[in-house]
Amino acid sequence: LINPLTIIQWLFDGDFNDVYGTYNGNLVNNSNVTWMSPGYAGYGSSVCFLSTNYMLVNHYLNFTSTSFTISAWIWIPAGLSLSGNFIVLFGHCGLPSQDMCLHIVINGGRVFLGFFSDDLTGGTSLTSNQWYHVAYVYDQSSLRQTVYLNGIDDGSRVAGGSYKGTASTLTVGAIPSFGTGVNTNNGFIDKLTFVSRVKTSAELLDEATLVAYYPFDNSYTDFGPNQFINSTTVSTMFDSSGRFNQALLINSTNSSYFQATSFYYLGQTKYPYSFSLWIYPFVNNGTILQVSSSNGWCVPMIGFDISGRLTIQTMGSNGIYAASLT
Repeated sequence: LINPLTIIQWLFDGDFNDVYGTYNGNLVNNSNVTWMSPGYAGYGSSVCFLSTNYMLVNHYLNFTSTSFTISAWIWIPAGLSLSGNFIVLFGHCGLPSQDMCLHIVINGGRVFLGFFSDDLTGGTSLTSNQWYHVAYVYDQSSLRQTVYLNGIDDGSRVAGGSYKGTASTLTVGAIPSFGTGVNTNNGFIDKLTFVSRVKTSAELLDEATLVAYYPFDNSYTDFGPNQFINSTTVSTMFDSSGRFNQALLINSTNSSYFQATSFYYLGQTKYPYSFSLWIYPFVNNGTILQVSSSNGWCVPMIGFDISGRLTIQTMGSNGIYAASLT
């Protein structure tokens, strides 16, 4: 028998509650965790456990004949030693013996999916002071373990045996059954998600890289993984003649526009970006997409130049860089 689909998500926005209300956690040992705001998406918060405490979920999760995907955003603080340390994202371990102890961790600075003595280590060494999206996938039918870093396959292997763990609790921040033999020296964790199925590589790439997605099908809703709600519209309407379903109609005669906020990492170092959209211009002039900051800078990133050529621009340390379609 295959278990019904289970979805768990901890946002760590100041508490340890599961978004779906079933797998709520409690802090064990003391209340001194560190919260960092904003979280990976530019709002909310993330949590860092001490080496002396962890989150305990006292609710049974059945792993019998179960595939799974576990994903999270992590931040490794500057100065945190990764050598010989675990950053524990998820634990299901009652007995530390082969294929009985699931530990989802960063081990020695690499993504690590462990069943205990039947484990997979990712190929990339992580660095500090930036957000990473990490994902751990187990396909029960093929016994394949796969880890992803920022949506890219970072390693894969076939396990020696199926996962057979029967622990009655879940942990985040520590693996208590490991005892004192393992150092847990944790970074920040945000949006930790468990789903009892294999997510596709396309799903995980979207989860790791897609910030916002607006199809404009009779709605201004963001259908991306972050579901931003901070949007404003002035004198816009929807049109049935979209490239896919409907489209947003911008009328240049009455200064109409659509504005969205919370794109926290635009304009910061170490964070590449891209925009994509379909357009049907009535005239070849004006701005299509503009990015502005509360710090005072503003860049029209997509639009038409004075010759009517489609132009893209970006801002760097040495000024504005532009390229036009000829």
